[in-house]
Amino acid sequence: TTLTAFHFTVTALVGYISALSSNAPYKTLPFWDLFWFSLIANSSIVCMNLSLMLNSVGFYQVCLGYIKFYEFGTYLCHLH
Repeated sequence: TTLTAFHFTVTALVGYISALSSNAPYKTLPFWDLFWFSLIANSSIVCMNLSLMLNSVGFYQVCLGYIKFYEFGTYLCHLH
């Protein structure tokens, strides 16, 4: 969604400016680790928004725990 894209853009800019001004240490990740992390993080946001759109708030909150568990498990599987 537009709000999610705006959030990621602002976060990236703040991180970049912080690294340039030495307020935060500059760190790098291997491309594939960053790729998998980005894919999993974005799919998590899409799933949460889809769940909230299609279901009640109570059901969304219950499913949110399962989505986070899936996200963490998938990320751990791709570290090897």
